[in-house]
Amino acid sequence: MSAAIAVVLCCVCRDPLLLRTIQDPEGELWKTLLRTLRIFFAAGKCELVHLAGLYLLHVSLVGCGFGFAESLADEVMPLMLDLLAAQRRDNTITELSLMCLGTWAQTAHRYGGLWPAVMKIFNDAASLSGKLGTHHAFSQLLRQISVTFFDTRTGHLRVSYVGLLINHSEHNFNLARFLLACQRSNSAGDRLAALRSIFHSKRIIPPATWHADRVSSRFPLDRVYSGDLRDGDLFSPTAPRSLVNSDAARFCQLRDRFYREMQQFCSHKNYQTLSQALSTIIVEDPAVVTFSHPASLHFHGGRPPTMADLPFQEWDDVLTVCITALERTSERSVSQPHQAELLLVIRVLTTFDHLVHQRWSEAVAIAKPIAEDPTATSSESHIWFCYVLACSSRLADITKVYTILSSDYSGYFDYERDIPVRATAVYRALLFRIASVCMDAVLCIPLEDTMRTWYKLSYLLRITHSVALHHIIVAPMNARYSLAMLDIWFLSCTLADAQEVRDMMDIVKDERTKIRQRHNVEWNHMITSAGENTVNAFIVEYDRAVEQWSTALKRHIPIMPHRDTRSSDEPQAIARWDIYLGTRTPTRSQIDAWRGVLRTGNARLVSWSDAPRELLTEILLLDYPDVSEYTCGSCGTSSSVSKRCVNGLTGRMDIGETVRVTTCDDARNMKLGRGQDNLYGIYENV
Repeated sequence: MSAAIAVVLCCVCRDPLLLRTIQDPEGELWKTLLRTLRIFFAAGKCELVHLAGLYLLHVSLVGCGFGFAESLADEVMPLMLDLLAAQRRDNTITELSLMCLGTWAQTAHRYGGLWPAVMKIFNDAASLSGKLGTHHAFSQLLRQISVTFFDTRTGHLRVSYVGLLINHSEHNFNLARFLLACQRSNSAGDRLAALRSIFHSKRIIPPATWHADRVSSRFPLDRVYSGDLRDGDLFSPTAPRSLVNSDAARFCQLRDRFYREMQQFCSHKNYQTLSQALSTIIVEDPAVVTFSHPASLHFHGGRPPTMADLPFQEWDDVLTVCITALERTSERSVSQPHQAELLLVIRVLTTFDHLVHQRWSEAVAIAKPIAEDPTATSSESHIWFCYVLACSSRLADITKVYTILSSDYSGYFDYERDIPVRATAVYRALLFRIASVCMDAVLCIPLEDTMRTWYKLSYLLRITHSVALHHIIVAPMNARYSLAMLDIWFLSCTLADAQEVRDMMDIVKDERTKIRQRHNVEWNHMITSAGENTVNAFIVEYDRAVEQWSTALKRHIPIMPHRDTRSSDEPQAIARWDIYLGTRTPTRSQIDAWRGVLRTGNARLVSWSDAPRELLTEILLLDYPDVSEYTCGSCGTSSSVSKRCVNGLTGRMDIGETVRVTTCDDARNMKLGRGQDNLYGIYENV
């Protein structure tokens, strides 16, 4: 009986017309199969029925609608989770169950009303995760949750209020704490999948509006780390620190200078003087130079440029006019050093103008050759062009800039060398750009089932960790990106070593408190951190999460995680990356070997659930004759139950042993009057 049921279900899965009928939640066929699936998943140890039912469920979920997905939430999905938890080893049932869970959850993301049901199923899955037979299945469950929260193909959250469901629903606190408890896993792959879910479910921070006049210089001096640079001493209260100009105070000085230069330009119309001043300010802190409406109030009393007898309509056009004036001056200049100086100013203003108008490719084309020039290092202009190159946000450009900064020749990461450019805001902005783009890539790029992807992720994590730590060392305590870089450093460390999470939480909590005391006053809440809510979740909920889940997850996450005893100069995660691949990927020879077994007398002696998924149809139809199918000679659609084309259900004619129907393309040709040559598609009885 079970074999006959499997044959029927397999035929349904391969028939697109029947699948469309099944996906109608109001139809009688779906109601019947819904009851049947509940019986199948609740059955004992009948692998054949389980495989056929999961196969049908997975195929039916692709492209289904709201009613179809909703009807599965209450009974079918919980029964499928019980079936998953009953498996004692990795097999096809395990893989199909996880695929169905992920496909159903990702299908439900299109309908906001189904998100509570998705969260409930994930909460149930978390409760059953400790019973999963293998760590591979546990890792796959974490991965399905992370993919549901964030669409790696489009780069967007699945639904905007998913964070609200986790953060403000008491029922879903268990899921949030489950993900936090998974940060103790010895597998970096588990930690990454769990961190992705936490990060994207809590990354709901309103974008800050930038207003230069809101920056305050209440604290003119700040402290920067100095002395023996070792990680252990970095956050110590007794660590040697020296006084420097605070980031906010220097920003206010440059901002006031920028306003004065624009006011003098409106009076004297001296393009060369303004160009030199703008270039000097830009290469030190490009955030100062802005032509927004609040800033223009300081130029000419808020009046347009034409009121000051200037030959342009908008204030940001001053860059183009200055560049044109400098080019004319450069053509008349005889002195070669003077020409080189003018050319540098022209390039700075041109690249800045491209950035202002978001012409990224043009800016990168100018900046890349200069940034890669080894003779131009250790200067503010060189850092500016590196910053422009990093603004492209392409990983190839980001890694190139990191290679330039970390090379022994440039010496930017050599703390024994005195390099004044490290004290500039543009250098710190460059570091933030590198670290934030790399961290976003680690948390967003698709987790493909290849080791190459993990090598790429480990390299990006190494860059993130190194650059964030470097920023913490060289930047004043209250620099504008200090809070964000501290969060990035902490998140990179959680991926690096499971044992370091608890030790670093107290450090990060104290440092964030110190930074916030002045950060909100000086920068007026205008600079936010994308990982702020994620780090807060660690600080507030991590201990409770470990207490709640440590016993339940002890099969997959030891209560005392393994500590790497190797040298501490290389982070554990970056060196080992002990991950579990996403899915079993059998080779062609393994598939052929299994196919050979299925064709012999031993086919009934092996466990079919251990066979590759690619052979699932052959297993379900084992020892049964081929099912008769009708194939449309025009569009190629096959059906085992209908002699009508799925794409065009009109004009059937019986001619001998074949059936001629009008296909979708044929019907279109008839409507357009294109003749009768291609009028009929031919179904051939296979």
